[in-house]
Amino acid sequence: MWKLAKWARQDPTQGPSFSIPALQSPSGPVSDPEAKARLLAITAVLRKLPAKKAPGPDGIPNELLKKCRDQLAPAVTAIFNACLQTGYYPIAFKQSTTVVLRKPQKEDYTQVKSYRPIALLNTLGKALEKLVATRLSEAAEEHSLLPDT
Repeated sequence: MWKLAKWARQDPTQGPSFSIPALQSPSGPVSDPEAKARLLAITAVLRKLPAKKAPGPDGIPNELLKKCRDQLAPAVTAIFNACLQTGYYPIAFKQSTTVVLRKPQKEDYTQVKSYRPIALLNTLGKALEKLVATRLSEAAEEHSLLPDT
């Protein structure tokens, strides 16, 4: 337990170093021309981000993206379109900060089972995932891929 607490307090700049792999272009077409993210769809995703959620390692709070969505949406759209067209999900979007929380109403907080970890993911990665999930859901409904319930 104490090793975990010590690890959580360490300076994130002192962690292991890594290099970002070179982005390789695909040899053939990877997406449908209609697969481009539309500015309005990105604006809607940014507007619907939940408020007052802790940011990941990028430090970008949802509130910032929500309040500045009209100014940021064109740049975010360009980034998301590049990701969708190349089929590349940036490693930076996958990074997270793990925080250990106490479980409520536990008698003994010296026990490991009295805690639970949560991963704080980067905000832009969550927004891209939301965009893709929305598209998949819409496509599944449009083509009747889900059973009636």
